[in-house]
Amino acid sequence: MAMLGLLLKNEGAPQEAENWLRRAADTGNTAVMSDLAVLYKQTGRPEEAERWYRRAVAAHNVDAMHNLAILLQRTARESEAVNWYRMAAAHGHRDAMYNLAMVHVRAAEWEEAELWLRQGAGTGDTGAMEKLAQVLEQRGRHDEAASWFRRARSRPPWR
Repeated sequence: MAMLGLLLKNEGAPQEAENWLRRAADTGNTAVMSDLAVLYKQTGRPEEAERWYRRAVAAHNVDAMHNLAILLQRTARESEAVNWYRMAAAHGHRDAMYNLAMVHVRAAEWEEAELWLRQGAGTGDTGAMEKLAQVLEQRGRHDEAASWFRRARSRPPWR
């Protein structure tokens, strides 16, 4: 059911895809719940997307935590988004670490931004390495910034 739903989604048949993804999600498959939420988000139904992300989150789906945070941030619910980014990041979600760091960068909360960028960089995320280098450079820590720039450049791009 899930594979058929994803195939239909990719072939541009969102209504048929929704039918099959919903049936698969109703079996308790949290990955499919998240896929269904993505479909709803893409078809302009953010309330339905949020509902399905929350169902997946309730079953401890870390990708859904991150995607819910993105949805909440885009609907101007920043503080709630930060909580979900933080939870996904605590579970090791690399993109959540980066996005949480960026929230702190925009707020000029440099210590928190640096903390999450370091964690993301520690996973091999070259985007986090480069942003960490920029933050360190801005804060006057030029030698350390140069070291992170070199590390980022010596790895294949992760983002």
